[in-house]
Amino acid sequence: MEFFMTSEIHFDVRKDFQVIKSEIDEKMKLLEDRSYGDKVEQLSLIPIIVHKDLLEEGFFKERVMYKKKDKDTDIRLQIDHQTFKNADKETKRLLVINNIVNSVRALGLKLMSGFDAASLERDILELFNVTKDDLDQL
Repeated sequence: MEFFMTSEIHFDVRKDFQVIKSEIDEKMKLLEDRSYGDKVEQLSLIPIIVHKDLLEEGFFKERVMYKKKDKDTDIRLQIDHQTFKNADKETKRLLVINNIVNSVRALGLKLMSGFDAASLERDILELFNVTKDDLDQL
């Protein structure tokens, strides 16, 4: 499975996000030779980290989109801007990992079969040396 991450992000947190994204991109490559079912070949993750005002105006809506023909996804889930901005580096890292895990779970619920979300989640947590409890405490 191929992984792709970009973002919809406010400029004031871009630099911090990019540092974390670089680490995540490198580690996620280690999972690319694994299969998590026949329905998904590319997992495209787009965390949204923008001011609350923009969200309230209807911009940057969350979505979990699956393109059956291409076996591709477009998953956009929010990370609270203020929480991310005020967090230390490790908490920011955990917030992004939590966004990835939540994206995998949301896709698993959408597809119901042909995608092993539980195995992918387990592998991601192991890859980043994070537990569900770590993420639940955010």
